[in-house]
Amino acid sequence: MKKKIAVILILVIIIILIILIATGFKKRTDVILTDYSVSEDGTKLTLKVAVSSSMGYTRNFNIKQSGDNQYITFYSTFGGFNSKIGAKDTFEIELNPSCTEIYFYKGDGGYNLVLEKDKTTNKWKQLEKYDEEDEELIGFTDIPQNFEVEDAIERGYFVIDGREGENKIYNKDVLDSFVENTNINSNNRKPDKIRIANYNYDGYPTIYEVEYKVLDKKYINKEQKETNETGYVLTVDASRNNIIPKSIVVNDDIPGEFYGITIDEDTGINAAIIKLSLYPIIDYVEEVEPYKDIEITRYLLEDKIEVKS
Repeated sequence: MKKKIAVILILVIIIILIILIATGFKKRTDVILTDYSVSEDGTKLTLKVAVSSSMGYTRNFNIKQSGDNQYITFYSTFGGFNSKIGAKDTFEIELNPSCTEIYFYKGDGGYNLVLEKDKTTNKWKQLEKYDEEDEELIGFTDIPQNFEVEDAIERGYFVIDGREGENKIYNKDVLDSFVENTNINSNNRKPDKIRIANYNYDGYPTIYEVEYKVLDKKYINKEQKETNETGYVLTVDASRNNIIPKSIVVNDDIPGEFYGITIDEDTGINAAIIKLSLYPIIDYVEEVEPYKDIEITRYLLEDKIEVKS
């Protein structure tokens, strides 16, 4: 009996170790460029990065060259999704003389352009600039700068509480209702809006506002009927966050006829991913770059606590 218990314990330990190691090979899709520098001879590029999620860190990267472009994929740390083992935020890459564009991996085979070389001056420029020292940056004006978890819960936000390694969620019914009201497969799709407050380890929130709107502009749908265009507007307010660079990003070009809100559970990382998912039945024009899923935020599944206000 003791031998059986010992064997079971060994197997459990092995499985846990495999899971902890496996997270280090998970591709990160939320990496943003915060700063960069080029060596004097122009052969090396130093990148300083951060992750826009409230959980996790980068540890390493893989780079591939395609034509005049370089595509970089970053990987999570070992030891679990929010582990700091091997964490690193500064990376040096070799610059191919022909390289004119640098891209970061964003998931589903897609990449975002982050750096571009001016062909006239041969100088590199960052396409989106984030400033960690910008104290004048102000996000949602109806939210105080010191916005506590309890305040977000009371206001009816969907709250992800990751303070000091906690893993709690609140007002899950608010999120479920928003998905029901605006999902592309809903029977009675209607305008709605939700705010999500995701608190990092140190207690600072990133606020996400997702709004589904019916627009005045009309189009002819696949049933050959005239109907109003719809769309999502995603606003990400990270002006209160001490970890990711302070930023406010608004994406108001998310067509509702192509997108629907979903919550996808990824057992590989034991997390639920809230995202605007691309409706699968779409015929793309070959010359036009296809739309991609848009991740909003995520929360861990294990030991989650749901509290409804």
